[in-house]
Amino acid sequence: MMPVARWHGALVAALFSSAVGLYVGNHTVLLIGTIPLAYVVYGSVTGLGPPSLEIERALGDDHVNPGEPVTVTVTVRNDGDRPIPDLRLVDTVPEDVAVVDGAPAAGVALRPDETATVEYDVLPPRGTHEFGSVAVRGRSLAGTLVGTAMLEPSGTTTVTCDTLLDEFPLLDQTMPFPGQHPTDAGGEGIEFHSVREYRRGDPLSHVDWRRLARTGELATVTYREERAAAVVFVIDARSEVTFSLPQGGPSTTDYAVYAAAQGFLTLTDEGHQAGVTTLSPAAERTWVPPGRGANTEAAATDLFDSLQDGADSRGSSAGADGPDSAVAADGGDDDAHETAGGTDLGLDLVQRLPSHAQVVLCTPLADDAPTAVVETLLANHHDVTVLSPNVTGSVTGTAPTPGQAVTDLRRRTRLTDLQRLGVPAVDWQPDTPLQVALAGVIDARNGGWQR
Repeated sequence: MMPVARWHGALVAALFSSAVGLYVGNHTVLLIGTIPLAYVVYGSVTGLGPPSLEIERALGDDHVNPGEPVTVTVTVRNDGDRPIPDLRLVDTVPEDVAVVDGAPAAGVALRPDETATVEYDVLPPRGTHEFGSVAVRGRSLAGTLVGTAMLEPSGTTTVTCDTLLDEFPLLDQTMPFPGQHPTDAGGEGIEFHSVREYRRGDPLSHVDWRRLARTGELATVTYREERAAAVVFVIDARSEVTFSLPQGGPSTTDYAVYAAAQGFLTLTDEGHQAGVTTLSPAAERTWVPPGRGANTEAAATDLFDSLQDGADSRGSSAGADGPDSAVAADGGDDDAHETAGGTDLGLDLVQRLPSHAQVVLCTPLADDAPTAVVETLLANHHDVTVLSPNVTGSVTGTAPTPGQAVTDLRRRTRLTDLQRLGVPAVDWQPDTPLQVALAGVIDARNGGWQR
């Protein structure tokens, strides 16, 4: 930290007044010259020595789920032998990370060996983000000397927003291929299912010998079959429904991509076939058909990356309050247009889906189109689950804006409509792990989902 003198003008004024006073022999002018000289002397006595600072940055968690705030703590210690009467410091927050509580800056006074702490919360979007240096500025007690520097703190420098799902539940719509999803059908497997009458050709290992010894009747033991499910994740990344909280942080597309990506990886790791597509017209849609090989995973990863890049480039097209904040209260023609558009999108999906495929629709439910899509899929005998991230509330506990309140009310109405259709609709609060939200839906259906 290089100190910079701020009272050069006072020294010049003192010397000039003293010289004039001596030249004209005027004691008053000579006395006036001592006033700025006194400031110069005072500034020298209370000068800013070369400070020695230790700075450490700590993160409450360096790996978080989307929507989870991270507490950042910056601790500064005066390691020198002179006090610092006025120290200003500003932490460099990653460009794409929003500060949602507190401030990354402070002004403190430090005695030797004294420490001060700055604490604030950030809301990182999906990905890895790196913090920068800490800018410090020290001033002497008189304010005559100022020093500035950029210092590298010790401790954690990056935060990552990305977490795998532990498990992804499936509806009971499967393909007749081996997999890890238990069904209600008896057959080959390891878990007991039922006992039936013996049929010629049944394996001897499946004969219930105890029953034969007890009753003299032949019977065959069947086991719960495990079949592979085919699941297609449909990501609602339409520009007209992409928005973020006013405080910043992940957008609706970030959350939808996160849920689909982690669900896709979880299912393929369990031996199921998974595919990915987007909720968009056929001309704009990228389609990854259900599969479980390396080629399918690579194609899905490319799609996830392209969606994320597209969301980053276009930002929030609907505004911080969400798209519904600008919609008339009575809906009218806008609602009818959204429903018709959703039906068309649903019919186009049906033409591409395998007959046995389940659909997981990842959508913020920001308009009526997803509901129409779900109705169309159900009419064509496809099981549907809806994952809906709630990006209409405030993660900081502040009161929602009128626009947010309207958007949230309409979204809840759409969730209710889906539940009346018998569709598992996951109301995912982003500060809650996704698997917890899914577990709540499983419990509510009393076994309607099988894991």
